[in-house]
Amino acid sequence: GPNLDLYAAAVDRFPQIQWQASVGVRDVADLQALRDTGVAAAISGRALLEKRLSLEELRPFLPDA
Repeated sequence: GPNLDLYAAAVDRFPQIQWQASVGVRDVADLQALRDTGVAAAISGRALLEKRLSLEELRPFLPDA
């Protein structure tokens, strides 16, 4: 999974940066945990490719979709 401690520390230290997580997203729980750290975005390509994320699960993370 994503290194949540690292992302939380990065967001805390440099809040002016819109952080994007780029590895480790396995499922919707990882997306929720990343959102809780303050990360602005996440790449979840492999989880999508392997069908571990559904459109319904992603909908809360895609406000303009």
